[in-house]
Amino acid sequence: MRRYLERNGGLVKLLFLQPYSPFLNPAEWLWRKGKARICRTFRQLAKSYSADQKFMQSMSLF
Repeated sequence: MRRYLERNGGLVKLLFLQPYSPFLNPAEWLWRKGKARICRTFRQLAKSYSADQKFMQSMSLF
C-alpha cells in the first residue's frame, strides 16, 4: 500500500500509530468503571428481588 501511494503522487500520507494500549486510554478506564458499577447494581437488584419474592411467598395464604 505504501509503495502504491508513493508512486501515485503521495496525495495520502500514512501515519503509523503506536500499538493499542487499553491501560493508557482514558475511555477504556471509564468504561471498565461504568461496567463494574452496572454489574454491581444489577446484582443488588437481583438480591432485593429474590428477598421480596421470598417475603411475598411467606405471607401468602395458599
